[in-house]
Amino acid sequence: MKLRSLVYLLFTTLIFTGSFHNCIAQTDSLKSKRHTQDSLSRWGLPLHRSIPLPPNSFTHIGIYGHHGFLVAHRSFMNHLVKGHSYGYEIFAAKQTTGDAEWQKLYRYPLMGLSLIHLYLGNPEQLGNGTGLYAWISLPLARTPHFMTGLRLGTGVGYLTKKFDRVDNFKNSAIGSNVNEMIVFGGEVRFRISNRLLFDTYIGLTHFSNGAYSTPNLGLNIATIHGGLSYIFTPPEPVLNKRYHPDVKASKKMEYQAVIAAGRRETIPPGGDRYWAFKVSGGMLKPLGYKSRIGVGADYFYDRSLHARIISDTTNDVTRTAARIGLYVSHELVLGKLRIVFDTGFYILDEFKKDGPVYSRVGWKYTIYKNLMFNSTLKTHFFKADFFEFGLAMKLR
Repeated sequence: MKLRSLVYLLFTTLIFTGSFHNCIAQTDSLKSKRHTQDSLSRWGLPLHRSIPLPPNSFTHIGIYGHHGFLVAHRSFMNHLVKGHSYGYEIFAAKQTTGDAEWQKLYRYPLMGLSLIHLYLGNPEQLGNGTGLYAWISLPLARTPHFMTGLRLGTGVGYLTKKFDRVDNFKNSAIGSNVNEMIVFGGEVRFRISNRLLFDTYIGLTHFSNGAYSTPNLGLNIATIHGGLSYIFTPPEPVLNKRYHPDVKASKKMEYQAVIAAGRRETIPPGGDRYWAFKVSGGMLKPLGYKSRIGVGADYFYDRSLHARIISDTTNDVTRTAARIGLYVSHELVLGKLRIVFDTGFYILDEFKKDGPVYSRVGWKYTIYKNLMFNSTLKTHFFKADFFEFGLAMKLR
């Protein structure tokens, strides 16, 4: 009965989150088109460029069982690994139908909303994790009997156990109950019948608060899951073909400026919180219709470095709290949404304790013409530095 209530809550939430649509496959000749129409119609998948569906309806529901383990990405986290993790996930989803240009370019990905619950293998220090996250599955290959895709997702996670000086001082990984959750991995779906699919997945689930509360090494749960998904009303099969835009992809360079800020807590846990700021500029070159690569420069001013410098054994308080870095960037463009992956190195960093290399992952979303909302997480080798919330401006 509890599971039925959770499914009802999940589906009600989905109705208010927006549209999700359907996917297609590739064919060339009329003979192969007819074959693909017949086979993919068994999936309940549209084979045309656009199918009118209710704007807030979903086409799939499913449930998965998870099994995995905590990845101890620091040696002093080894004591937290006491057993395997396991849990379940329920979801509702809809496949895109080509209402937007990017859906056709990405071969009509599946989009969904999931509720996940994980036992983390260490009830004393880690407890359980529960999360609600939105995801997209980008198709990589498809045949009449199976599909493969790359799943990317983000949402909010709740951990029942966190660091506590008295009651849970051995939890050296996480200092807050509420955290951001990031999910990524590969998946395969096998067709069992006209409306029933068997889904498998292998990937990583990450919990982090972006150093807002320490400790914050983060939790990385490697999992494999298997389960079933049910398709409600298969759309009618129509012509299937790979989408080729009529307009050539732009080759113009894009210039961006970003200003962002975040809060972080210093060590030891329970210390003061400080603002950290970032100003950056870069240039991006389109790679076809889907992605952009580029380079840029970052200027960071992290007020927490003052406290960390003073607490350093050298007591060299003359060192600056500013950092300057150069980075390479890749952005995956999905309509108004951009998924960001950056890697940079410091050319000015007098603190040096975090190492010379930093990374950034997150997203940007266009809110008005050339203005985007920026939400990224800056890290040093899987250790969060701070969340960068702010605005990005396209300058061309």
